[in-house]
Amino acid sequence: MAWMIFITSAVWIYWILYWITARKRRIARRMDDLSVYRFQAATSQAGSRRVYGSQKSRPTFTWRRLVRMFTTNWVSRWSSARLEEQQRKLLQAGNPLFVNIAEWMGLRFLFAMLGALAGLGMASLVGGIRGLVFLLVLALLGWIGPEFWLSRRVTLRQAELFRSFPNMIDLLTVSVEAGLGFDQALDRVASKMKGALAEEVSRTLREMQLGSTRVEALSRLAYRTGVHAIQLFVSSVVQAERLGISMGNVLRVQADEVRRARKMAAQEKAMKAPVKILFPLIAFVFPSIFIVILGPAVIQIMHTFAHR
Repeated sequence: MAWMIFITSAVWIYWILYWITARKRRIARRMDDLSVYRFQAATSQAGSRRVYGSQKSRPTFTWRRLVRMFTTNWVSRWSSARLEEQQRKLLQAGNPLFVNIAEWMGLRFLFAMLGALAGLGMASLVGGIRGLVFLLVLALLGWIGPEFWLSRRVTLRQAELFRSFPNMIDLLTVSVEAGLGFDQALDRVASKMKGALAEEVSRTLREMQLGSTRVEALSRLAYRTGVHAIQLFVSSVVQAERLGISMGNVLRVQADEVRRARKMAAQEKAMKAPVKILFPLIAFVFPSIFIVILGPAVIQIMHTFAHR
């Protein structure tokens, strides 16, 4: 029991220190992205470059070296499609832990090992088949738990981007119609807004400053976000630039479309609400109502039959 307390305490201390130093690592990773990030969304080579890109210019921690020892060779045998899918998921989640694919899979392996150790401790206390079940279940939770957390991060981040996108389009439209160029309008959006969308716009501007064309930078923006409305916006802007259409008109149409899409999404959620409320009503509210209404009658009936 003592060794389980020790392991648990060590893990908590490590994660507290990890959280305290998160800002410094975030700045270092952003600086590294400016120098080595050349991801191409439509190519299969992009995932490999992201996995095996330059590691010398960013700080390397002990846990990174540890997890790469177990997973680098394994990940190198993956197909390009699998690499692309995992890379896309990390990008759309905002890469919250600042890891590449090999390090992410190493973290999952590490959590599976911690789950197996906890399950081993439970097995030593319980014994028998139940102990083996504890071992397998906790190891499985340690493996799939991080992936579930990452999927949840993707969903929440995309919802945040979708909520912020209409405001971004409005500010972009006003800025362009006021006489600013499209790049200057994007810079104004990045400086005035906050949140994940402002960070993505800032990253797009930095990529253009480093030499990427506007089409390439915007295409990577659409790929990183994975939001359908942003992808449609990028497609419209790219088409307008190629055909020489007025950007103000395109932005105005896109603003109307985004507002309409958000209104339809809200109506869809409102229509789903009664169905979602039904199950909590059946499980929690109705039994309480039945107890309050029928409880006294049942007690009276039982009392009547008891005195016969």
